[in-house]
Amino acid sequence: MLPMVEARSSPAKQVKFAIYDCLVITMLHAGRDALRKDEPAGKWLSCVALLCQTFSRMRASDDRPLKLLVQPVSQVLRLCLSAEACSDELECAATQV
Repeated sequence: MLPMVEARSSPAKQVKFAIYDCLVITMLHAGRDALRKDEPAGKWLSCVALLCQTFSRMRASDDRPLKLLVQPVSQVLRLCLSAEACSDELECAATQV
């Protein structure tokens, strides 16, 4: 489980959390094909939701979305909306958008 960051936490703690969060997302994204094929659908869809929610909530210092996450988010959403996608994947993509 990822640690929660309170609004009152120091900037140094927020940066550490952001780095940790980005590392977790990078690892999940790198293994997305294997995760999608070999694991139960719940794990894959949880990773999709984590990636999308992180993109929507995490901001750079200038209050813009992290450009680093644009490509991974678009790739997982495309996978969830592909012709081979199951109904759970379609529903997850619709919920995240």
